[in-house]
Amino acid sequence: MFYKEYSVTGKVSLEKVWSFYEDVSKWCEWDKNLDKVELQGDFKNGSTGTMFLAIPNTSPVTFTLEHVTKNERFLSASSLGSVTIMVDHLITQNIDKEVTIQHIITVKGDNENMVQGIGTNLTKDLKECMENILLLSK
Repeated sequence: MFYKEYSVTGKVSLEKVWSFYEDVSKWCEWDKNLDKVELQGDFKNGSTGTMFLAIPNTSPVTFTLEHVTKNERFLSASSLGSVTIMVDHLITQNIDKEVTIQHIITVKGDNENMVQGIGTNLTKDLKECMENILLLSK
């Protein structure tokens, strides 16, 4: 199993941060590894979508939204054969109006080398992506 947590904090609007999650067409603005993202239906539990990666010769990745709570959290789940990828996105705001964004990545599967490779690739630019959300949300 691969597991990694990242968080960033800044003085930004929680609602603006959420808008970059809820409108999947904006995912490419903060995650430069994505070329395009499509969602079938509303941003709610059970909706499915497709991510088109900016990496040449890669297949699109489908995902399902799970545990969507507006302005607080959403969990996306994807399967690549026998490998399952879960990315949890959490937003909290403290009394000083600072917003913390936390992403938790979990990758599971039978082939541990594949799991570790996918996890490492998924997280190599993650902190930069999260910092991009803060910059865009000012």
